[in-house]
This record gives sequence, C-alpha cells and structure tokens, in this order.
Amino acid sequence: MNGGIHDAFSLADKLAEVIRGAKPVTDLDAYERQRRPIALEYVNTISAANKRNLEARDPEEQRRWRDEMTRAASDPALAREYVRRISMIASLKKAALLLVLLAVLPLTLFAQSFPSRQITVIVPYAPGSTSDLLPRAIAPLMSQSMGVPVIVENRPGGGGSIGAVLVARGDASGHMLLMAPSGILATSQWLYKDLPYSPRKDLTPVTNAATTPNVWVAHPSLPVKTLGDVIALAKSKPGALSFGSGGNASTSHLCGELLKSAAHVDLFHVPYKGPAPALQDVLAGRVPLMCDNFSNVITHVRSGRLRAIVVTALKRHPEAPEVPTADESGLPGFEINVWYGFAVPAATPKPVVQKLNAEIGKALRNGTVAERLQSLGLTIVADTPEEFASFVAAESEKMRKLVEVSGARAD
Repeated sequence: MNGGIHDAFSLADKLAEVIRGAKPVTDLDAYERQRRPIALEYVNTISAANKRNLEARDPEEQRRWRDEMTRAASDPALAREYVRRISMIASLKKAALLLVLLAVLPLTLFAQSFPSRQITVIVPYAPGSTSDLLPRAIAPLMSQSMGVPVIVENRPGGGGSIGAVLVARGDASGHMLLMAPSGILATSQWLYKDLPYSPRKDLTPVTNAATTPNVWVAHPSLPVKTLGDVIALAKSKPGALSFGSGGNASTSHLCGELLKSAAHVDLFHVPYKGPAPALQDVLAGRVPLMCDNFSNVITHVRSGRLRAIVVTALKRHPEAPEVPTADESGLPGFEINVWYGFAVPAATPKPVVQKLNAEIGKALRNGTVAERLQSLGLTIVADTPEEFASFVAAESEKMRKLVEVSGARAD
C-alpha cells in the first residue's frame, strides 16, 4: 500500500510540473508505461469508496457527500486535512504538491465544466413584481451566452424564506440561484426569531443587480394627497387605516413600521405572499395604502390608478421629479430603499460564483435590458461578489438598527 501511495504522490509531482509548465505533457506518457499501474492500485481503492458514496440511495447522504467534496476542493484547510487522511505520509513537499492539485485543479475543472445543465433562478415571491421581472429580463441573454436553458421558478411563501431555504440547502454547483432582494439577505434575520436559514452562513452573494427607492402610494379613493394628510387620517382613526406589504420582513413591511414609529401613528399591517398580490389589492381599493418599490408602482402612478404620496429617499427620483421625498415632507432622514441581488449556496465554488457574476453583469448591461430597467426607476449596479458581500454586511447592520428603532417583529 505504501508503494502505491508513494506512486500516487509521484503522479501528483509530475502533474504539478506539467501544470506549471516545467515539464512537457509527454512526460506523463513515460509515467503511464512505468509506474502508473502501481499508482492506479491505490487510486482504485479510493475510487471504491467514492463509488459507494455515488451509489448511496439516501438523498441526505448524497447531498452530504457532494457538499463535503465541494468544500474540500475550495477550502485549503479542508484540502490539507484530506491529504493527511488519505496519505498518512510525513512528506511535506509531496503533501504540498498534492494540496495544489486538490485546491486548484478541481476549481479549474469546476469553472471549465460549468454550466453542464439547466440553470434555475428561484424567485421567493409570487410572479409580477420586480423580483420576478428582473431575472426574467436577463434569463434569455444568459441562456444564449452560457449555452444552457436559464429558467425562472417562483417559490413564494414565508416572507421569502421558502425559496431562500430551497436554494440555501440545494445544489451547490451553481445551477441554482436565488433572486435575493434586501429583505432576504439583510432584513428577515432581524424580524424573525427562528429564521430557517442564515443569510451569512448559508448563502454566498453573487452580485447586486439593481436598486430603487420605495414610494408610498394610495388608492385614489383615499382622501389624502400628502404625507401630512396620511398622518392626520391615521391619527384620527388609530388602527383603522391599513397598508399592504409583500409579506412579513419585506422592505414594504419595514417601511410601514418605520412610518408608524417616526410619525407616532397606528397603522394596520396586511401581509401578502409577495408585492404583486399586495399591489393588486391596493389597485382594487381593498387596501388603501402601500409602501412599494418605485419600479413596481410607477406605471400605475403614471396611469392615474394610484396616487404617489412620497418617495422614501433623500432626493427626488429623476423619473418622477414631481413626487416629494418623505424627508422634505416632515420626516427628516426617512429613507428606505430596496435592492435586488443574486445569491447561491455557500458551498458553491468561487470560480463558478465569478462566472455567474460575469454573465449576470453582461446581461444587465445589454442596451435593451438596461433601458427597460432604467425606465422603471431601477439603477443598475452589477458589482463584484466581494463588493456585494461588503454591501450586504453594511445593509444588514443598517436594517438591524431600523428594526430595533421601529420595534417591528414578524413572528
């Protein structure tokens, strides 16, 4: 066995030299004829164990093994432990060379072979909102560029947690993405006592696609035109004036809670399974108020079906300069925006994350797509995974403080 192990390391030596360009590929032919048959004896032993793992019938066991291998390929510390476990050889030079192969070569292979099948983007809300519109706008371009189908699947419910959990616990090969608005990555963890996923531990940010402010809108039948009118009406009928939201822990929910605390009013919260069904009830007059993102409501404001009260930003929006800000309407510093990111399971290899980032960014910068999104009031971001991760961390802390001030809870 020791001879086989040493020959396996010898093969690692030669492969490392070829990868570095120090030796020609033909050197591997000589090894094939001379020593590789012995090395294969050891490799086959490991392969037998891998075969048992591959043939496991238990889905949880299959997922555990895939995740373990993915982590070992992408984490140098785990790779070192893998080398120690399979070799038991006190040769630091040989172990280091095999470590290079384990930590670098598999990642390269991941990037080269990805994608190998259909890519699914999970939207954790019902169809019809910007969370749904945005991935559907770029999916055809991504499919054309990557050579595989890219589909969008809606999994609403639980304030977005059903879809988020599906991705967080799902395939970490890059073939499943999560449309992850600010509520999913930055807000829910502070509103729910027992959130079934950890935004920080279970998901890896890929890119922030776009951002937009929120707008307080009212059904035309409600006798209000300004923020002052809304506050006065709410104070005259405590608990009677209701507002709709895209669900517990959504940005629209938090926006309503902030208004309640900042203006010292009592509003009744009506949560839905996503912004789209909530907006439909506001358009029908069944719920009189909603704080929804600019891109969701602007077409209805322009058509007269909704009345814009204020923008929840510190500056007026160029697509609707006639709508005042909450800041200038009596609530200084009242600001809450929404952003639309993409995330993947935490164990997804870094080269795959980078490739997805590049493909999403390219699709977002397409002239037709960019023009359409900008007309809806969206500002395209398309940042790097590292930039988005830092942004999410900062936004998460900001949302923690806002939730603390508002006293909002979703449980």
